[in-house]
Amino acid sequence: MASLRATFSKSKIELDIDGLSAHQVRLIKKLNHIVQLAITTRYEDEFFESSAELIKTCASIIKQSDFTKHSNGIYTDQALEYATDLLEDIIAEKKVVKYDN
Repeated sequence: MASLRATFSKSKIELDIDGLSAHQVRLIKKLNHIVQLAITTRYEDEFFESSAELIKTCASIIKQSDFTKHSNGIYTDQALEYATDLLEDIIAEKKVVKYDN
């Protein structure tokens, strides 16, 4: 009988948390987890849910950024609307944006 062995490989991501609140660090950890789930799942429902959660978490990060706090939040909605417009353009183009080195 063949032996089944799971192989795990990890890449360590270092993050300079100087100046970040504990909540901001938790948001980044959550984002990291959701990204991993969204790109590795093989299940349709999990793919849709993790994709939606990814976008919601990014919006939450933007809403809780230091810039938003220092500007009294007057640009938060505009920044999210701008990001949404760019996202809609990417969806309409039906192209994949690649960030290869």
